[in-house]
Formats: sequence, structure tokens, C-alpha cells
Amino acid sequence: MIPEKYYRTLGLNSGASLDEIKKSYRRLAKIHHPDRSKNPNSAELFIQITEAYDILTGQRSFTQSKSFDPERKKNDVEERVKKARERFEKKREKEALENEKYYKNITKGKKYKKYRLVAICSALLSLLMIIDVIIPGKTIREEVTSINLRTSNHGLHYDEITTINLNGEPENIWVDIDFAYALIHQKEVVVERTLLFHDIKMIYAPYGNQWAFSKVDYSLAGIFPTVPILLFCPFIILLFKSRTILYSFLFNVSYYAFMLLVTMILLSNFRWLHLITLGFW
Repeated sequence: MIPEKYYRTLGLNSGASLDEIKKSYRRLAKIHHPDRSKNPNSAELFIQITEAYDILTGQRSFTQSKSFDPERKKNDVEERVKKARERFEKKREKEALENEKYYKNITKGKKYKKYRLVAICSALLSLLMIIDVIIPGKTIREEVTSINLRTSNHGLHYDEITTINLNGEPENIWVDIDFAYALIHQKEVVVERTLLFHDIKMIYAPYGNQWAFSKVDYSLAGIFPTVPILLFCPFIILLFKSRTILYSFLFNVSYYAFMLLVTMILLSNFRWLHLITLGFW
């Protein structure tokens, strides 16, 4: 069992994690490094924290370590300081190489190339969605198969919304509840869909001498342009790539998040098939 004094030397409680040990060692080594500190006891302190680090990380056995002796000869102390300094420099060089390898991978390496592909695909999908919503769509007559007037929610476009089902749509569609009431005696509606992805933009139904209409809540077309703007984020992150913690964080989060987001968008509502067939399917 490792004595607690080695933990105390690094200012830690017994049982501290390896990451905590490394972090504390780096902090104390910089403070008490003989080349930096003006403290006359810095050499002895530097030896102590280096020995504690080596023992706690398993690089040395504490049974092989000599306890610190203030009366040790000067040349012995200098030799130990030299060795401790060498170990510190090697660890720092190792960390620098690891950091260099990591940042190279996310700025030029394989992971960066994969992320660049994700960013390009995401940006292209965003442009296609913008064009698809802006250009005039196509209108199709479709049948209302069910209307839910029992439950309702607060929507993005309307104070109260509920769901209906169309024969051409596999999922529930959220519409204005007043529009849903107008469909009680009207089973056929006119649906305006986008040309490319066939997303519903508006739904119309004859109501007396007028036409009732509703946007579709909780849909990609309904929350436009939120999703297209979001899909441009990976491309923007690429433009500001740098060797910073912020870039590293944004890179790793968006790397997986946008792969999933793009996949979900293409798979839902058969958008991948509409894209392949250029909207003719």
C-alpha cells in the first residue's frame, strides 16, 4: 500500500485519480521548478513532488525510493535535481507530442477529413432545404384519415394545435386546432408540398365560401429557417479552425452530433429517396 505522504506531497487525498495526480504534478512542478522558482528550497521540493508522482503513477516502487534527507550531500542533491528535471522535461515533451498529434488529427488528419465531409454534406443539405422552401411548391389533393380533437398542445405558430392524419403522410401532422374543427365535415384537403423533399408547407380546405388554411407545426418546413441555419454550423467551425480548446470542443461535439442530425433528416419522410429521385418519387 502506498503511504499517504506521497499524496500529501502533491496536495491530494489518498485514492486520488490518475488525472488528478497528473494535474497536481504539472501545477506544482511548474511552481517549484529550479529554473523558475526563486525559493532556495525549490530543488528539494521539486525532487519530492517528482518522486511522489513517479510512485503514485507506478513508474517507481515506493520501497525503492529513498526518503528525503535534508543533510544529503550537495552533489547528491544536485544529481537528484538533474534526474528529476530530466523526468519532468521528458513528460512535458511527451505531452507536447501527444497534443501535437491530437491537434494535427483534428486540423489536418483523417478525423478532420471525415469532419470536412460531414460539414460539406451538412451545408449542401442546408442549401437544398432553403431552395426547396423558397421556390413554389406543388399542390396535391389528399384525404384526411383521422382528426384528434381530444388533446392539444401549445404550438410554435398557433396558441393551440392538434394532430390530423393524411393518407399520404405516415406520421401525425400538427395543425391549428381551429383548422382541425373546420375539417370535421371536410375529408379532402389541398396540401402544398415542397418540390424536392415533399415536406408540407401549408394545408388548405374549403370552409363555407372561403378557404381555411394552416401551417404545419413541429415540421422542418414549419420551423424554417432554424434547421438550415443549424446545418451550416459545422462549415463555420471549419473556417475558424485553430489549436484552441474551444475549437477542439466544438469539433468533437459537432462531429458526432451533425452526422446523426443529417442522417435523421435524410431518413425521415424518405427524404433520401426524394433527393436521389430529384423529387419525382
